[in-house]
Parts: sequence; C-alpha cells; structure tokens
Amino acid sequence: MSSFSREPYGTYDQRRLEYLAFAAGHEFQALPADWKPTGPREPASQRVRGPAFVAVFPPIARFERGLALDERPVLDAVDFVEAGLDCMDFALGGLLRLLGRHGQDPLLSPALRGRIEQALTRIAYWCDEPGSPPVCWHTENHQGLWHSAELLAGERLPEARFGQAGLTGRQHADLARGRLDAWLHWRERLGWCEWLSNCYYTEDILALCNLHDFAADALLRRRAGMLLDRLMLEIALHAHRGVMGCPHGRTYANQILAPAQEGTSPISRLLSGMGGWGSASNPGAIALATSEYQPPAAILAVAADTGPVEVCQRSSIDPQDAEAHGLRYDSETDNRYFAALHAMYHPAVAPTTRAVQDRTGLYWLNPDFAEYLRQLAEAGGDWVATGMDKFLLSEANVRTFKTPHYALSSAQSFRPGGHGFQQHIWQATLDERALVFTNTPLSDGEWNGYPACFAANFVLPRVGQVRNVLIAIHRVPDAHWCASHAHWPRESFDEVVERDGWVLGRRGDGFVALYSQHPAEWHELERGRWRGWAWRTEARDNAWICEMGSAEQWGSFGAFCEAVSAAPLAFDGGRVRYGSPSLGPVEFGWAGPLTHQGRDVPLRFAHRYAAPGLAADADGLHLTVEQAGHRLELDFERHTRHP
Repeated sequence: MSSFSREPYGTYDQRRLEYLAFAAGHEFQALPADWKPTGPREPASQRVRGPAFVAVFPPIARFERGLALDERPVLDAVDFVEAGLDCMDFALGGLLRLLGRHGQDPLLSPALRGRIEQALTRIAYWCDEPGSPPVCWHTENHQGLWHSAELLAGERLPEARFGQAGLTGRQHADLARGRLDAWLHWRERLGWCEWLSNCYYTEDILALCNLHDFAADALLRRRAGMLLDRLMLEIALHAHRGVMGCPHGRTYANQILAPAQEGTSPISRLLSGMGGWGSASNPGAIALATSEYQPPAAILAVAADTGPVEVCQRSSIDPQDAEAHGLRYDSETDNRYFAALHAMYHPAVAPTTRAVQDRTGLYWLNPDFAEYLRQLAEAGGDWVATGMDKFLLSEANVRTFKTPHYALSSAQSFRPGGHGFQQHIWQATLDERALVFTNTPLSDGEWNGYPACFAANFVLPRVGQVRNVLIAIHRVPDAHWCASHAHWPRESFDEVVERDGWVLGRRGDGFVALYSQHPAEWHELERGRWRGWAWRTEARDNAWICEMGSAEQWGSFGAFCEAVSAAPLAFDGGRVRYGSPSLGPVEFGWAGPLTHQGRDVPLRFAHRYAAPGLAADADGLHLTVEQAGHRLELDFERHTRHP
C-alpha cells in the first residue's frame, strides 16, 4: 500500500476498502491509566486534549471489517466528551457514527453501547445551555458538528432527559432541526466560510456524512448529500495529484508543509487515487469511507483530471454585503453566521454579538469583549484599525491553474494590507514535497503559531495571477518589524539554480521560478520535527514574481532558466511589469488592475464556479458538472440532484 500516490488508480470502492484496511490496522495509543482532565471550566489553553478526541475513528474502521474491538480508545473518547474538553464535538461525531453504523453489532457490547448513550445525555449541545463548557462553539465546522450531534442524539434517545437543561431528546432534535436548516442554508447560498480548508473540510465531511446516513428527515439527508457533492467538487477542482495546494481560509503549518498528511489528502485519494492516506483517525476520511454517500461519477472524473485546466472560484462573502444576501446584523440567528465568518466584532454586528454573549455567559472568540468594544470606540468605528479583522474569512476569489506537472493557485487581492490569522494566500506546487510560497511571519517561532514561520501572514499581501504567472506584493507598515520571505525546500528539488536574482527549481518535469524585488538570502530553519529553507529579504515592501513551466512546454530545464532569467522586469511607483516569456507582459501593483498584454484580468469573479465542463449561476445555486461523458445537475433552491 503506497504511502503517497501521484497517479490515478482503482475504483472509488476499491480505494475506500483500502483506506479502511489501513485505518483498521492502526493501533491508537490510549490515554494513560492515570489520565485526568484538568477540568471543563478551565481556560482552553490549560486544558488537556491528548489523543482521545479522535480515538474513536480507527475502531470504526475495525468494525467495518468485522475485526475484534479494543474498547479502550472508545472509552477514552467517551471520557473526553464527558470532561467537556475542546474538540469534544469531534469525538461526539465519531461516537454517533459508531452507534449509527454498528449500534446493534454483536461486536459492540451492551455495556459499551449504554456507556456511550449515557454520555450523550450528560452534555450540553449549545453554548446557551446550563453547564455548557467553554469550548469552541462558533466556527463553521464546530457549528455543523454540534448541530448534527444534537439532532442525532435527540432522535436516538427521544424520551431521555439531557443535561442540566432537562430537555428531552425529542426537544433537542426539534431545536437542532432549526439550527441545521440555517447552517445548511448559509452553506448552500454563500459557500464555505472556511474556504478550501485542508484541515477543517474533514470535520464538515463528518457532520454531513452523519446527517446523510442517519437523520430521520429525508430532506435533511438529501441536502447534506448535495453539500457533500459540492465539497467533493471543490477538493477535486483544486487538488494537484493529491495535494490541495490552493489558498486556505484556515490552515496550519503542519498541513501546508506536509501535504501527504494534510486532512484532505486521504479525501483526494479516495476520489482519484492520488494522495496519501495520512492519519488513520481522520474524521472525514473515516466518515466518507463508511458512508452510504457515493461521490457522483462526474466529480470522480474531475478529480482524476490532471489538466491543463484553469479554475476560478468565489467563496464566502464580505460582512458589508451581508444584507444583500438576506442576512441581518441585528438577528441572533444570523449572528451564528457572522461568528462562523469571524465577523462577530464588525461594527454593525458587535451590538448583537454582545447581547448574545451577555445572555449565554460565553464568548464566541475573546472573553475580554468589553476591551474589544473599547478599542473599537477609540478607533472611531474603524474595525480594521484595531486588528479585529485578522480572523475574518471574507470573500475569496481563488484562481487555480494546474497541469500534469505543476499547479499555481492564489486568492486574488484578498484584503491586502489587513491583518491575517490562519489564511494561506498562494502556493506553487510541483508535488507533495516541492512547494513554494511567500508569507510575512511574526517571527521564526512556533510552526503552528499565528502567523507561524511558514504559515499565514501578519500583514496580508496583494496577489494577482494569470495562469502560470503570479505576482505577490507584500507591504509591512513601519510600525511593524517583520518582512516577507519565501518557503523553498531546497532538498526537495532535483535541481536548484540561482541566476540574475531568480531562484529556479526542477522537480521531475515541473519547473518553478521565483524572483525577489530586493536582495534575498538563504536561512535554514529548524523547529522540532520541521525543517525548512527560507529565502528572506529584509525589505518591508517587496514584490515576488513566480513563473511555472514544464519540460513539455520548454524542452529542458536549462531553456526555462535562460528564458525566465532574461525576461524584462521593471518596478515603478508600486507597480511591477514583467515580460513573461510564456505569456507576454503582465503588470500588477498594490493598487489598480492586474493586466495581461494590456487587458484587465478580473480579480473578482462573477460566478461562484468557473471551469471547463462546469456551468453555474452567480451564487452556485444551480450547478452542472459534465466530465468524461458523465453529467451531474444540482439545484440547491429546489434541493434536487440528477442523476
């Protein structure tokens, strides 16, 4: 069983069984016998997480294969849920999948089944319930997991009394249906807030698979299945040979630097045969591999297509446009959407956020809400000036150009100059080891800090892309000391050449070239198990130019190096003019349009999806996919799917 596959193989069912065999053979380390939670009411930073929040997923794979069950990991997951620890909803989704698939299986002892069901009745399912722990409730993936868990637990135990609120399971299920209706509605019409996330899409998949397989309501099941279709389509469109090397609304350094281990890698491999199996306890991969849901043939064909193809996708919305999308700033229901968007402190939203938080006693994001409001008032209502917009997952216009040998992908002009948190803005990918991008870290500190050495941006750049050419402009205000640098893993390339200010690399038949406007130097960085090379400039304002190519296009790596390093370059008044040897003149700046051969290239897309074989309206409510003789039609207004 290959650790990473770069070529399509097999059928979806064959790959599904292969992943289950991989996961079932994984022995998950149980918690120490003397493990005790530090307490559900302690701050999140002081809580023990341990392995238990994903411990239940390998046992599900063992059940699917009819293998003997070690109950310890399942009991660890139960203890984790009852302790009220952060990410308990991940474990909760796994426990409900175990019950839904194997609740009557002889391999599941009555005692263990009773222990799980007892845990379902002991916890709160939303932050306004008495005794609800201070865990993460507000993000998009957490909302989906909490609401789906509340529905399924309530439907499973309709007469039982739950938690300190004393509601019956039936009452919980009724509440959850309303919450899920809104959560599904927003995703159907506005896209994903955590756009193209290579880690959190796996949690969305778990929630949607659970609804698709186990919800009593047929419409809920169908809506969940259609959103799975769209999510699978997005992964298929933007993955390059199993690497989701596109921008991400939320990600972490380990997900970027080790694509074979990223959360979506096993999803890509299930869809196309390309990718790595990664973790045996991946919630989304286990859910998908054990689900009645089957990806449509048209989407499987898209996933197997290695290009050349150009994809344009518009995700999420800007908070100032909310009313045009039917959202109200003063609605407590819609406040859940603004929380998922991380726009709960936007000046128009903040009063409702405060009312919700005063009523529940819990906080979406920052417990010192009064201090945030004070800063906002001092800034004269300028949300950006206070830095509170750094979490914002606003509208992203993503362009991906991929060929059999490389992929280049970026978020076009995404909040340039704003503060960043976990957003990954652009990436050039040759394979799962050779990848290049730039960012502005706060320091060389923790790899998974925010922004980390090779993840996210303290100050967001302005990026524009024309097919295989990209210009990224970083500007850091004088008040901050950090500067941009490039991640370039030198040991992952077959050849690396430095010429006339360019660094050029070859991996197989794929080529990448990167130019820094100001002089840059190499720095080798090592943090624990992570090691990497940074090509770093000290300039606060710097433009980076990236061009990609292949042996098929250029004949040889030497010819590519000669042509790119000789290409005309000019920097004038904040604008970059680059005479690409493959595309001709490309011009871009901190302000103004992106132009190619004198013509404007759109930085905002009129339609949610645009790619060969795809037809979609502006919001993607009506979507048709045609690929390799297969056709899929999705109508999210009528909730119909054909075939």
